[in-house]
Amino acid sequence: MATMVETNVAPVTRTVRWLLTGSWSVVLVMAVLKAATVARGFTTDAWALDLLDPDNYVRLAQIRDWLSGQSWFDVTQYRIDPPSGMHTHWSRLADLPAGLPIWLLTPLTGAALAERLALVLTPLLLLVAAFALIVKAADGLAGPSARFPAAVVTLYAAKMQWEFVPGRIDHHALQIVLILALVTALVTGERARHGWLAALAAALSLGVGMEAAPYVAIAAVWVALRWAWRGDAAQRVTTSFMAGIAVLVPLVFVLTVPIADWWLPKGDAIGRGHVAAALLLGGALALAAARTGRPRAVRFGMVIGFAAIGGSVVLAAFPEVVGEPYAMVGPLLLRLWIANISETRSAVQDWALSPSLAVARLAFGVVMVGVGALLAWRAAGTQRDRLALATGLALIGMVLGGWQYRSLALGAAVALPLAGAAIAVLLARSLAAAMLGVAAAAVLLLADALVPVPHALAAGPRDADCLGHANWPDIARLPPGLVLGQINLAGPFLVWTPHSVLSSGMHRGHAGIRFSFETWMAKPDAALQQAAVRGVRYVAVCTTSGETTVLSKTAPRGLVAALKRGEVPAGLIPVAHGGNAALKVFRLAPAVP
Repeated sequence: MATMVETNVAPVTRTVRWLLTGSWSVVLVMAVLKAATVARGFTTDAWALDLLDPDNYVRLAQIRDWLSGQSWFDVTQYRIDPPSGMHTHWSRLADLPAGLPIWLLTPLTGAALAERLALVLTPLLLLVAAFALIVKAADGLAGPSARFPAAVVTLYAAKMQWEFVPGRIDHHALQIVLILALVTALVTGERARHGWLAALAAALSLGVGMEAAPYVAIAAVWVALRWAWRGDAAQRVTTSFMAGIAVLVPLVFVLTVPIADWWLPKGDAIGRGHVAAALLLGGALALAAARTGRPRAVRFGMVIGFAAIGGSVVLAAFPEVVGEPYAMVGPLLLRLWIANISETRSAVQDWALSPSLAVARLAFGVVMVGVGALLAWRAAGTQRDRLALATGLALIGMVLGGWQYRSLALGAAVALPLAGAAIAVLLARSLAAAMLGVAAAAVLLLADALVPVPHALAAGPRDADCLGHANWPDIARLPPGLVLGQINLAGPFLVWTPHSVLSSGMHRGHAGIRFSFETWMAKPDAALQQAAVRGVRYVAVCTTSGETTVLSKTAPRGLVAALKRGEVPAGLIPVAHGGNAALKVFRLAPAVP
């Protein structure tokens, strides 16, 4: 009898062990099933070009312009604030994940179907890539037993997964994948190729957007300090990574930035200061690490000296690298626009509304930093080094997530491998302890969704009322013209109509936004005169939008407040459309008194 029980139990034990050691086939199935689950709730919207967020619309407009012949190096959106257009801080690198499938599929399916397929499939494929990189990084931190726990925990990372839903083609998903690739390369091997791969991921992520800069900086500091401490044992990764930074960051700059912009001071996109820092610091440290046999004290002295001298030179010559990117918009837009964007909300602002919401927002990051520090303290050698890097990245992710709400997705992504490693440690003790670890991680990841949202946020404005596809067919048939509208209406106007707009949600377009705000807040007669002089042909207002609410409260006698109340000035002629009543469109009369 005992033999029969043991015989029956043995296959089960082997199966459980096979699962828990993280078979890659199991991980892949989990990733694909998760992508399918994410797709289920959003594919219909993406297929109808209801893209959820204004930046997704503008990204699609950018891709269309590029595939229609606009230069790779010209990222100006000419239908925003014409005739000169708005020179964006966006990168063509972020156009590639959706743009290339559209280009490849269009001859086979036609442009419309190609767009929809790319809008649905591109974010999901990036999610599968992110899933695999998280699992691979966890493996590098704690071995194969961390794979399955990391995969399970990633299933609950709702904040991160939001960046990968169908239609979400802005740069955030690509940025997450590239930073995860940087982490994975550095924690999974000691060969020169790992340094080069990490440097390539770092350079591309900087080319996509400056959100990557703090993570790249932490990785570079870790590589330098590790070489200073470990010496020749870390020589190959250090030399290749620093040489890669010195070569690949300038290369990405040259391949994505037009020559006319090379000497412009830019802090919101890859610019001359970032290239200078990569050349000076990366090149110096690569040369220093190339020579073996230096004493530890000398290595530390070189790292500190290069950082101090090179950093001082870069900051003195290119102060824009640490400048506030929103400073250019001016105090009016800082107060009326930036301060009211939900994505830029800080944990301090959350605390003022609800301390529990602020705590829930940062709970996963804070716990992972503590767990990572403990794991690193108890580890030794290479494993301690890798856990220290993961902990440092989780720390910067937590800090950035506290600073701005939109940073939480990337912050969660870089902390997930640590969660997998921690659960693997618990699994070595008992299955019950590991299950408790998974449950705790899931609760922490979902905490902000579980905490009741304060009334001040729950009862907020509803821009989405005006973004749906049903609003736009009749508007698209109007003769092309310049539109005075809300910031969040810019994307649908660009994607669904032939019209141009004055303002959109990009700080580089502050001149058009400022003109729009000043016009909206002016008294109706004066506002329509300003609009006519500027060449405005249509006026569009979403009466439930956040912008309308803020400007109406600021200027209760202004044009936007009047339209919100249903008071239409004599110079505006209503345009009928079959969409939501919250979206009101008017044609500016040919002659305004």
